[in-house]
Amino acid sequence: VNADGYDELLVGAPQDLKDKGGKAYLFFGGDSIGFNQSIELIGDTTRSYNSYGRIVSGLGDINGDGFDDFGILSIDYTDIYSGKTLEVLSKINSYYEFWNVNGYDLNKDNYSDFIICYARQEDQYAGGITLYFGGNELDTVNVLTLNGNTRNSYFGNRLAIGGDINADSLPEIFIGEDGELTQSGTLGSGTVYIYSYGKPNGVKDREGFTLPLDYELFPNYPNPFNPSTTFQYKLNKVLDVQIDIYDIFGRIIKNLFDDIQQPGSYSITWNSTNEQNDKAASGVYFLSFTAKPIMDNKAIQREIIKMVLMK
Repeated sequence: VNADGYDELLVGAPQDLKDKGGKAYLFFGGDSIGFNQSIELIGDTTRSYNSYGRIVSGLGDINGDGFDDFGILSIDYTDIYSGKTLEVLSKINSYYEFWNVNGYDLNKDNYSDFIICYARQEDQYAGGITLYFGGNELDTVNVLTLNGNTRNSYFGNRLAIGGDINADSLPEIFIGEDGELTQSGTLGSGTVYIYSYGKPNGVKDREGFTLPLDYELFPNYPNPFNPSTTFQYKLNKVLDVQIDIYDIFGRIIKNLFDDIQQPGSYSITWNSTNEQNDKAASGVYFLSFTAKPIMDNKAIQREIIKMVLMK
């Protein structure tokens, strides 16, 4: 991480005790290695049983400063550390249990990207992953999410990135999934999903999983807006669609739609009110568009649009 020509060793030391947050040790490479040539990175001790350091991983150079960065997972938050300053670049929180983190320059823009896997408990541990794109500033909003759709299958419990198994010059992403554990105790067979990240012709870098989407979501208009803005989308197959509005703190402001829709073109308008029909404050908001196939076993697809409400 310090660009001295020696590799470093990152070791997690999770602790599941009430008054312990867990920790990780970064051992610096050199002619000798030991605790005298290391630093201790301590988790949040106010979060009981949080198991900080349960997963650690080098992530590559996320922000392009010439130093490799790294990630440390706890149960419900992930710290992304700068290799240059050894300070936290970003703390990513979750209501769901984190499982894995790994990094690779997927879109070949000379910034390393990274994937975090999580449990998604409201779907009975169906699992899911989120891909974050590297850049001068870490963007935690414009992300790509894939969710599992089989309960107790733990989609994302194993993760590997890199390699080119089909000689198309694109790196592959390997995501493991357990077989479904039923109430009767039977266990289905596990699955490994292999994804390629690429740059389709005429499409910008950040629109690049070669896994085809079952819908098209278009930018809202107007944006910025006051008092309302409209979103248009097109479904290529029957999908269970959910559309929600969130604020910058990740709190849901309003559910706009949640139902099964047939193939076709649709539009929906947000009139800048919350669930109680009170006017929302001016500021930045996000539309979350989730599409769940109901006729096959494809993963749930999700997309986020950023918008600004003016007053």
